[in-house]
Amino acid sequence: MMKNSNFKKLIILYCFATTSVWAASNEDDDLSFLPPTVTANAENVESETKPVDVFKSIEKKQFKFTLDNTLQSTNLKDQTDLVFKLPVLSSTSWTNLTRVGMRSETALSAVIDLKTDILLNAYTREGESFNGSDDLRLDIKEAYLSWQKSPTVFFDVGRINIKNGVATGFNPTDYFKVGTVLDRNTEDVSQLRDARLGALLVQAQTLWQGGSLSVAVAPKVNPKTNSWTTNKEVTGLNLHKSNDRSRALLKLTQEISDGFSPELLYYNEAGHHNVGLNLSKVINKKWFAYGEWNIGKHRNLMDEALLDTRKSAQLSPMIAQTFAVDKGKSYQQQVAIGASYSSESNITTKVEYHFNQAGLSKKQADNWFALGLKARNPAEIGQLLSVRSLAQARGEPLGKHSLFIRSSWADAGMDDVDLTGLLLMDLNDKSFIAQAQAAYELNNKSEVSLRIAKYQGNKKSLYGSLGQDYTASLLLKYDF
Repeated sequence: MMKNSNFKKLIILYCFATTSVWAASNEDDDLSFLPPTVTANAENVESETKPVDVFKSIEKKQFKFTLDNTLQSTNLKDQTDLVFKLPVLSSTSWTNLTRVGMRSETALSAVIDLKTDILLNAYTREGESFNGSDDLRLDIKEAYLSWQKSPTVFFDVGRINIKNGVATGFNPTDYFKVGTVLDRNTEDVSQLRDARLGALLVQAQTLWQGGSLSVAVAPKVNPKTNSWTTNKEVTGLNLHKSNDRSRALLKLTQEISDGFSPELLYYNEAGHHNVGLNLSKVINKKWFAYGEWNIGKHRNLMDEALLDTRKSAQLSPMIAQTFAVDKGKSYQQQVAIGASYSSESNITTKVEYHFNQAGLSKKQADNWFALGLKARNPAEIGQLLSVRSLAQARGEPLGKHSLFIRSSWADAGMDDVDLTGLLLMDLNDKSFIAQAQAAYELNNKSEVSLRIAKYQGNKKSLYGSLGQDYTASLLLKYDF
């Protein structure tokens, strides 16, 4: 059972954040929570930079409460079909995640707003009794002050989920994503981007006709045992995940021609430099092309995953013999190039090619699987699988070359039914993940959806070597 002190703190925190504003809740559209910005589709910047009304009411309050439940069943593969063999108690397992969320925007003055996005998570798992210290978590995903200093100058300070990039399946310029996804129950990156933790930072933005310039600075927060700012049970902010390194981002957007506004980014991570570029262009009413590119000095995934173990002299001799040399840091490029097609029947399909120079080459993957077949103890298997965990934490493809396809159909044959399907394939071994989701809007407040993901490939392939065969998820959502 959870300690009484932890339970009381959790209830006090959540009630303080919600009950005082319950009566002011309404059903404002999510667009009301978006910050001012310049987009490639904006006709002009005048609507974004209208003069501040210093006499505006400071009673502005926008609140959205949600209750959702995700029941997920996972069918696990037989251990004889796996390269990396780990102890498994059963061939199937289920988990249930219930969440109560609140998003808010409150005017503290004529030019200062407080914005929050908070989730209370409760987990139950097959074969495990409920334990509050392990199975309850309060996520303060966003909580920041936004100050409109003038019609064209804005400042934000606090925990903010900064999302960069124009692609859908992989975003090389989405620099603040590393380690911030706490629950991975979907393969859809666009959904994971919204669900992750924001970073503690200071951000400033200035706008002008046809362009914008923004800068964000995030400090490093060192983890402390049982600290509320980092990893305290239930109520910890997990800042050691979102702020595990010092970072700075400079972003410039400028309209070059009608509908074409390139975005140039400079990103510094703990002293290491990166340069990124986002391009997008409407071709016609049906076609839209886009691309992302980043270059920076890093280790490849394999060397980075084994770095700490190698330094501590705990690396398995078998692994050390195969991956004997740490190649160190070098300039690595990441690319996502894609196109989107929208049909007259509300079907939008995106096709993307992903390149991750730091990912596993064919030779590295072959050696990786060969070691997996020889590994006999959990420590060796864990060291090998650390490269996969690192790629997932970074939000990067494990292999160098990938294909991504996502298709969505709004009002699919009948009102209030939306269908979404996606495919992520490694182009080297042709293994893939396929996911399909059907969502039905019961009314303007509630929705039910079914999601199924299939992992396909031979056992010595990047996606076929995963332990799960498929997952099925039933999702219920209610807005109030």
